Order: sequence, then C-alpha cells, then structure tokens
Amino acid sequence: MRYILVFKYREPGRFPEECSQDEPIVLEEGEALAIPAVGDHVTCEFDGVPTDFEVVSRHFTYAGKKCSVDIEVGAAAHVHKALSLKE
Repeated sequence: MRYILVFKYREPGRFPEECSQDEPIVLEEGEALAIPAVGDHVTCEFDGVPTDFEVVSRHFTYAGKKCSVDIEVGAAAHVHKALSLKE
C-alpha cells in the first residue's frame, strides 16, 4: 500500500487546507514510518521554515492500494519556566 501524509496547519479562523506543509511525505510499498498520534509534537516545514506543532487530528482515506493521511496540526504549547536562583 502507498501512503501519502499531508500535514495541515489549523490557523484560527482559516480552513486547514489553506496552509499545508511544503512537500507531502510519500511512502511507497515496503517503506515504514511512524504516523504521529493526536497529542504528539512534530516539526514540519512551512514556507521553508521548520516549525513545531502539536497533532490535533488525523483522517485516513483509503482508495485501492493508496492511503491518504491528513494530519491536522495546531500551534505547539511551549511552556517556558523562569529560572529562580536562591542566594
């Protein structure tokens, strides 16, 4: 089976189809790749820049010997803690 993975950024107020990764990932029969689950953090290239995201949803579409996987991503929540130094 041939798999085509497309990461789509879900920008608030816009359709996910409006902002897809630069190049889809295509896996020919016999090739392996872990498909990220909801909640996983991934890095995708959008507009030539590697960007961190969190997987929001996945949708699998099967047709013959081909499977398209649309992976919707949202902005990753980065938590930065300030360092507190004691004297």
